[in-house]
Amino acid sequence: MSVSWLTRAVAQTIDFEGFAERDRISTQYLPTHGASFSLLDNPDDFPMIALQGCVRVAYEGANCSQHDTPLVSNGGVASLTDPRGSGTPVSDFAVGQSIAIDFAPRITSIALDIIDIDFNESYTVRAFDGSQPVAELTLDDNDPGTAGRLPTRFRLAATWISRVEIIVPAVAGYAVDDILITRVGDANCDGRVDNFDIDPFVLAVVDGTAYAVAHPDCYIRNADIDEDGLVTNFDIDPFVDCLVNGGCD
Repeated sequence: MSVSWLTRAVAQTIDFEGFAERDRISTQYLPTHGASFSLLDNPDDFPMIALQGCVRVAYEGANCSQHDTPLVSNGGVASLTDPRGSGTPVSDFAVGQSIAIDFAPRITSIALDIIDIDFNESYTVRAFDGSQPVAELTLDDNDPGTAGRLPTRFRLAATWISRVEIIVPAVAGYAVDDILITRVGDANCDGRVDNFDIDPFVLAVVDGTAYAVAHPDCYIRNADIDEDGLVTNFDIDPFVDCLVNGGCD
């Protein structure tokens, strides 16, 4: 099992902007990002949008004075939460529902924000390749970067990630935002595998240290096309195949 980090990359981003509050999110990001959303314990239901301000679907309270009015993390107004919300003070906070994200093709790294980790709450983000766990990170309200109303960053990386599960407390008000993903072959971390990856890929093969300096927010294993754990000349031919096919998976 491996756990790595990805700082703020110029990668493919899911920010949930452009939706109305309470919109269910399922396969809207499948054509553009290869990502589909569901609820972990109820795969036939889906998470929903919460808007910044007096949100009644993610945070407790029947009127604005009782709400956290949480911040989103990308300069927008929208984030994702579970569909508890009915607008009543108690039921909004009654049951926390965990979120699952499936990726096709598979990704190599993910970073996401969970907003409003406080009051003894603990959140876990788990990554899988098929049924095999490949990375996991748990943070609670005592960890640095956690606070009421504010986003806390979770970062995971592995050779392949096909599914991510966001495990939330049984009683919680929270939201997820600003999901960044990268894929094998995406050597410049712009969310695509294309000719703009050629020069960064060559640099990764020739000089990994220079690649890290030139692309500090990228995951060098994106250039390990043959999955042998190294970035070498043996990755060149499969990288060319990636370019021809528009992806590596």
